[in-house]
Amino acid sequence: MTLIIPESLQKELDEKLISVADVEEVVRQAEASGDVFFEQATDVRVASMVTPGITLWVEYRETGPDTFEVLSAYYHRMRFHQGE
Repeated sequence: MTLIIPESLQKELDEKLISVADVEEVVRQAEASGDVFFEQATDVRVASMVTPGITLWVEYRETGPDTFEVLSAYYHRMRFHQGE
């Protein structure tokens, strides 16, 4: 998988202490599972990954085979539970 991360976003990720490895894991899990919000008109996808301390969200779009442009990433301390 190839991630394209603009320099300005990379600086923002560094300031927020969000690792590229975590961003990649969110995209990888979302693409493998299909568990993603998808805006068909813009091809923008939003996916999340819950860790013990935070929920990490990544907004991205596919730009080629196994290539994704990361548009934004952020986290919060709220956790979501799925299921019954």
